[in-house]
This record gives sequence, structure tokens and C-alpha cells, in this order.
Amino acid sequence: MADIKIKFADKPSNSLQAGDLIFYTPTTPDGNHTDSSGGIVKLGILKSITIVEGEYVLLIDAFSYAVEPTTSDYFFFVKNNNVNKSGLKGYYSEVKLKNDSVSKAELFSVGSEISESSK
Repeated sequence: MADIKIKFADKPSNSLQAGDLIFYTPTTPDGNHTDSSGGIVKLGILKSITIVEGEYVLLIDAFSYAVEPTTSDYFFFVKNNNVNKSGLKGYYSEVKLKNDSVSKAELFSVGSEISESSK
């Protein structure tokens, strides 16, 4: 794998972090993406984000088969699901439900999504 540096004038998403998988797709002259000119390309894994002379520089560990993108391509990313799992984690949780209305209310259902964090 070879490193590729991609520069952006605008700040990328706050949720973008090292380890995320970077993709791109070619765009048409009006800025819309198109699958007819090459489709979606899996570029590589983000190594770091730095600011150099006012530009945001993404250092990407590119896959060997990836074609280097152009300046007009549309970039997007997918979070690393080995690290960024959804749901609460832990052994203990406490919930307090309170009815602030003056009339009687009935609670129909309560649900949660919890995973043990130390397995």
C-alpha cells in the first residue's frame, strides 16, 4: 500500500478519524456523482488529518488497486466498525422516568440496546 495525500480547503466532517475507510466517486461537471464513469472506489484507510498552510491534509494508506482520485471527485467515508460500535456498554445502568404532566399517563414500552464492554 502506498500513501496518498489529499488536500481540502474546507474542514472535513468532525466524525472523520484515523482508521476510517475512505471512498470516492467521480462527478459530472455540474457536481453530481455518477456511477457510469467508474463507480465507487475504495481508496484506503485514513492514517491522519493535519492542517498545512490553512488546508486540511488527509494522509491515506491507499489500497494497491486504487486509482488516484482527481480534484473533482466526491469523497466519503465509513467508520471502522471494529472500534465504533453502537449502543451502550457496561454492566450497570440506571434510568429515571418522570411524568411532568398534571394528568395521568401510561407508559406503553421501554427498550434499550446494551452490550457488555469487557468481553
